[in-house]
Amino acid sequence: KRFKYIYQVNQGLASARNTGIRNSSGIYILPLDSDDKIGATYLEKAISYYQQHPNTKLVYCRAEKFGAEQGEWMLPMYEYQKLRMNNMIFCSCIYKREDYNNTQGYNENMRGGWEDWDFLLSLLSPQDYVYQINEILFYYRIQDKF
Repeated sequence: KRFKYIYQVNQGLASARNTGIRNSSGIYILPLDSDDKIGATYLEKAISYYQQHPNTKLVYCRAEKFGAEQGEWMLPMYEYQKLRMNNMIFCSCIYKREDYNNTQGYNENMRGGWEDWDFLLSLLSPQDYVYQINEILFYYRIQDKF
């Protein structure tokens, strides 16, 4: 009863994210690709932070690579002006559903990557507060190259 199965013909990552989010009923959104993992306390810590700081627009954490590459994923700290030039937030950040509703969603015309970065640029503005949990709670799989 906690899960809803939704089938759609493969239309790309952005379409899958939009379909999942639009069919959800939660307050918070955390996109998670099937080959990545999150720490057991990621959601708990993020939601606790939101409850204490309701004007926060996005919460994320530090990340670690696993698979073909291992070790901490050394991304620069978030700054809006720098985000416009280079993405520093991975796809599995946490944001409010109501904030997603104020965007056009993930751009379904983007099929070659960068959908998540493009979405963040539509979600965030210079005055928005973004918080990084200072703990590794996201694990990003690096596949072997063929």
